[in-house]
Amino acid sequence: MLDRVRAGRALGWLHPRVLLQLSGCDVLHTAGSCAAAARTAAFARTLWRVALVASLHGPLDATTQRKAARWMATGRPRAATTGNERDAHRRKENFRYGSGHAHARRCDWVLSEHDDTGLAELIGHGRCSSLRRGLDRAQFHPRMRDRVRLRRQLGIPVTAPVICCAGPLEPGARADLLARAVRELADAGNPAHVIFIGSGQIYEELAREVREWGHFPGNVAQDTLAWLLASSDLYAQPSHSGAPANAVLEAMGCGIPVLVAPGGAQHHIRHGVDGLLMHADSSGEWAHAITRLLADIDTRLVMGRAARAAIERHVPTWREVLEQDLLPAWYAAAQRALVSNVMV
Repeated sequence: MLDRVRAGRALGWLHPRVLLQLSGCDVLHTAGSCAAAARTAAFARTLWRVALVASLHGPLDATTQRKAARWMATGRPRAATTGNERDAHRRKENFRYGSGHAHARRCDWVLSEHDDTGLAELIGHGRCSSLRRGLDRAQFHPRMRDRVRLRRQLGIPVTAPVICCAGPLEPGARADLLARAVRELADAGNPAHVIFIGSGQIYEELAREVREWGHFPGNVAQDTLAWLLASSDLYAQPSHSGAPANAVLEAMGCGIPVLVAPGGAQHHIRHGVDGLLMHADSSGEWAHAITRLLADIDTRLVMGRAARAAIERHVPTWREVLEQDLLPAWYAAAQRALVSNVMV
């Protein structure tokens, strides 16, 4: 496992420090496809003839997206554009997914979080399989709830309603939509505290919006995240990105209902059963849905129990992900690389 590559270099073409650390590996596994680390791993595969595996999880991180958008707006990289396309958004999408498929074709095995028939047809059904999201079901559990600790550390009264949201505090994550909804709740005389877990460039904007109802513990360890989620009354995820999907599962594991926007996390919930799928893009509609749930403790409890039951039935542990998803893919990739090297 390598330390995270500095975000500013995410769209670089080669990372020499990473290349040195890859020497001596039998299997290289990249998460994502447009980062410098992924391209460096592909170069290392050619250089040392080792197995290369990719897992495709969804959108780029926010920093990479902003940089990609600037590149696309100026017409670069040219290989990402086709025909007479001029729309910057389309060019950005071509860059993201075109680069992802190009990287996938270079790999000995590809893991995808979603059922991607197009990807399987592109690289071959014989070297593509699924990679599920796992969860530590013992750590993210309703028994972690501790409102006394929440009062002691964040100053939130024991009986106050609490909303939690985890993820990058970046413009594309739409945390500002939730902040406006919380402000509208307070202005309507139904105040609720909101805990924004994470960090990012719009932190000050969010703090101004939510005023005394907002709490910002920053990036926290998993054990801290677990009791913060379990001590909340509901979890809200307005982002369309799949990046915070783990936090949705963690909230469900803690037995609280979830409100999510369409996107990467929507397939984890059953609308009206263990959460709400929020198609609305207005803070007023989010505020209305939150008000209804906070006012109906019985519905919240039923939804929370259903969320926990869904986790226990359908979400694997990380050990199961390792044994059932990752290890078979790594062994299969190593075998394909060995056969390829013998044939060379």
